[in-house]
Amino acid sequence: MIRIGSDEHKKLFCLDFVRSHVSFDPARLAWPELDNAALARLRAIPFWQEVLHTERRAGAIVDAYAATLTEPLLHQAMALQGLEEARHADLLQVMIERYRIDAEPHELEPIVDDPFEAFADFGYGECLDAFLGFGALGVVEQQQFDPSGLSRKHAEIDAAGQDRRA
Repeated sequence: MIRIGSDEHKKLFCLDFVRSHVSFDPARLAWPELDNAALARLRAIPFWQEVLHTERRAGAIVDAYAATLTEPLLHQAMALQGLEEARHADLLQVMIERYRIDAEPHELEPIVDDPFEAFADFGYGECLDAFLGFGALGVVEQQQFDPSGLSRKHAEIDAAGQDRRA
């Protein structure tokens, strides 16, 4: 039995994270064609610019914290998480460009003096974002706000980074 928080647990967690990471290019996803009504609804959502900024900032925060880590495996896992956070921003940027959504990236503010504090605050925010985001997707599906299935289609990317619908 591995004790939670032990060095063995940390090593297992980091190795599993690194080994299971799937690389894919957001631009190569099978983005659906949307009709005018679906495009209007998508473009009317008022927070795309803020979400893009948040994801870009997340990548910068995780990168800044990863740079402070000296343990090689922990540094590798954290740097990979920084790449993943940046990919979230890339995914949003591709969607914004593809569907011509009005959202321009704004300049990133500097990371606070303490990268650990910024990272810890970011982690709390990620938990809250996930809770609210998955709840919002549930409401979108229940209210049939997204008849094109855009929200579900990107959830169907399998572990190999491939579109299972193809």
